[in-house]
Amino acid sequence: MKKNFAKLSALLAAVLFSSTSSVVLAQQAVLVEPVTLSDMQQRERVVGNIKAAVEAGVSVRESSSVEQVLVNEGDRVSLGDLLLRLDSRRLHAQSLQLQAEYDRSKALVKQRKAEQKNLQDDLTAFTYTAERNAISERQLRNVKTELAVAEAALSQANYQVKALQNELELLKIRLADTELRAPFNGYVTQRLAEPGEWFNQGEVAIEMVSSDRLEAWLEVPQRLVSQLAATSEIALEVNGQSISSKDFKLVSQVNNRSRTFNLVVSFPAMPNILSGMAVTGWVATSTEDQVLAVSKNAVVNKGGMTLVYKVSEGENGSVASPVPVTVLYKSADVFALAANSQLNPGDKVIVEGNERLMPGPVVATEAKTGREFVAANAPASTGTAAGGE
Repeated sequence: MKKNFAKLSALLAAVLFSSTSSVVLAQQAVLVEPVTLSDMQQRERVVGNIKAAVEAGVSVRESSSVEQVLVNEGDRVSLGDLLLRLDSRRLHAQSLQLQAEYDRSKALVKQRKAEQKNLQDDLTAFTYTAERNAISERQLRNVKTELAVAEAALSQANYQVKALQNELELLKIRLADTELRAPFNGYVTQRLAEPGEWFNQGEVAIEMVSSDRLEAWLEVPQRLVSQLAATSEIALEVNGQSISSKDFKLVSQVNNRSRTFNLVVSFPAMPNILSGMAVTGWVATSTEDQVLAVSKNAVVNKGGMTLVYKVSEGENGSVASPVPVTVLYKSADVFALAANSQLNPGDKVIVEGNERLMPGPVVATEAKTGREFVAANAPASTGTAAGGE
């Protein structure tokens, strides 16, 4: 009898423990944020493509064969980095020859200066002598003529030195141009040169895109052109990321076929956003108005319905219940919702943990403060359950 009683007690304890464990396991940890009443503008969805702020084919400035290529497709380069080197032996030989001519011209200038000084001294002496009628007027004129010729020769020699100096400077530039360098910070998208190939001046050897800033080229219907005056910020969504930018400009040309114009939105480069990607933009089409606003992470699509999960009081504590919503438009990370009788400002909606939410109680934590949220009149969760978050 005692053995049977002991078995029965153990069985009851196991059942109680199992029930307690299932309650604890049923509690799901989620993050919540409040529904707000915000001033927002109605926006219309437009699409477009991402482009790099600068896309360039970097061309060679000298005609020569390729000696070395230092980059490949996908390489990131900085302003001034060496991309390619051309054969510069002929230019080096010309430089040595020109330097020799330059040195010879400088020596000739010294010679002409000496000749000019000697004739200047002769003129001084002849002038003194002529004043005393010791030489003829013809002799004095000859000395003056020789001095003028010497001064002209000195000027010519000086001009020759300057001309050769300018040629040397030009040759230095041409030698520097045999090294093709990155004109901006960016990525190499195409390598068109290989060692040994001949390139003529102006031919593209490397193609690049900039890495500092990106641009969203949006195709906007022409009927919205008057609405842009009221737009101070453009919201973008690309590759799952939301971006807001106040740096945008209108291209004043409408496409005759599509009846759209381009709106170029500039923003800093971001990870996982590449040139050529599709982008969605939201253009304001109204003045600001007060609407219900929730985080974009609060909105989920299930069974063909758009929902948010509202945390409210339940029998076993806080529970999450689905609320169908209508998204009017969005701005950056915020969705504007149509008026809803089941949703009011201040209500808490789940922003994390709503993807695979199961029926039952939840342990809600406020996303911004990290404090546990308990719905009105709902008993607080146990310390063990709260610790799961």
